Amino acid sequence: MFLSYQANLVSQFIPLLTRLDAADALNEWTTTIGSAAFAIPPGFHEGGWLGRDILN
Repeated sequence: MFLSYQANLVSQFIPLLTRLDAADALNEWTTTIGSAAFAIPPGFHEGGWLGRDILN
């Protein structure tokens, strides 16, 4: 399993995957069977709630 936390999928994550695809020595023995991207909201402060900063 590979996890990567990036702020921007297009400018950070896609180039990372491209480099891994071209140069990762494990490619000989592995096959990608799925992929996903998830949004992780910022934390919250006392008296606030989860996701408040992105919803206000």
